[in-house]
Amino acid sequence: MRGITLFKQEGSEYLTTVIAERGRFETYPSGDRLALIMENGEIHRSNSTHDRYIRSAFKQFKQLIKVDFRLDTTNQAQKNDRTMTSDEMRAEINHSFRIIEQFKLKMASIPDSTIQREAEMMRYRQLIEDERRSIDAYLVEINRKIPYRWRRSFLS
Repeated sequence: MRGITLFKQEGSEYLTTVIAERGRFETYPSGDRLALIMENGEIHRSNSTHDRYIRSAFKQFKQLIKVDFRLDTTNQAQKNDRTMTSDEMRAEINHSFRIIEQFKLKMASIPDSTIQREAEMMRYRQLIEDERRSIDAYLVEINRKIPYRWRRSFLS
């Protein structure tokens, strides 16, 4: 993989951003963990008031990720875009728009004098882009749910 960016919020106190040129996943024999091995990057860490900032470079950095591949047998299965109704997807789209607005407000509140401002701005831009991709996927799926004969009459 190339161009890796990881974000981690540690409680309400610290924000950590890890940026690396490249990386790869390795599995553990136990099957309950993955390791993301990243190369040639930096770690940026700041507190919530932006008055403490630490930046460090690395040649190699390992991030452990716990995974659970057990089958979920509860009755609380999550719906995906294929099983949701159009109204449910519209509600998710509206929720994503609200999240984007919150991210924009947070971006506007980052002081210009903050040393890690650009890293935080990049983080929020990526989060906004992820929400926009989610919106696009829901819009495509809503369009698929409209019968073809109705779509044809809308275009005429």
